Amino acid sequence: MSFTLYAARQLIEYGYHVVPAEGKRPQFQRVMGFDELRWRLTKGERMGLRMNIAILLSGLNVAVVDVDEPDSEWARANEATIASPMTCRTSRGFHAYFRTEGDVPGRKLPAGDLKTRGVVVVPPSEHPSTGKLYEWISGVTRRELLPTLLPALLNGLNGITDTNNSGGSVINSASVGMVGSATPTLAAVRKWIRKAVAVSGQGGHNTTFRVACKLADAGLTEDQVLAELVAWQEDGCAVPKWTLKELHHKARSAVNRKRR
Repeated sequence: MSFTLYAARQLIEYGYHVVPAEGKRPQFQRVMGFDELRWRLTKGERMGLRMNIAILLSGLNVAVVDVDEPDSEWARANEATIASPMTCRTSRGFHAYFRTEGDVPGRKLPAGDLKTRGVVVVPPSEHPSTGKLYEWISGVTRRELLPTLLPALLNGLNGITDTNNSGGSVINSASVGMVGSATPTLAAVRKWIRKAVAVSGQGGHNTTFRVACKLADAGLTEDQVLAELVAWQEDGCAVPKWTLKELHHKARSAVNRKRR
């Protein structure tokens, strides 16, 4: 089985709807099973086409923050808000994946776009213009475990213009509670927690709770902390692995502790 087919099967197993694409253009925008997908990808490759794969966003309540300028002032200021355990490197920047509560319109961001409909190309696809491969930075997360898109991105945050608003108004970041400058960056926290290994019988409970607290202190929501904990233990940092219910309890406790 090719790497593209293996990646497609994993995405389907994790709850995503995958379709074949030529470049960034999907061949279909409907749900299909793995057998049909494999047949169409194989057929395209036999015809000499470079076949990519894409995820359907429409109807899945999945959103992608497409950042084309990762070094921009806006991207740095909103690092915690746009952080996701399911992030991939693109030709110019990165895609960060989130869940949405109901139907959410897409919009233009100062350093990219918020995509909620149509499709988005995923690894190991090849960008049709640059030839660069899309690559997962932090792996694939099950759809139901994706962090919820924060209201800050829905209501306008730190220079976000709602393209669906004819007035083009911009809401000031202070009104939605920006993370302060003293807050540790998520990148630094991720680096720290990967050095923390929770072993049962050797203080594993306390270690895992400290990891959850570090994530909460970075300004993450309960859902985001949970998703980061799942990714953390998938990297082999919890022996044995915690159940999803146990991780959820630790995420909630860490966030509630921060609010006191």
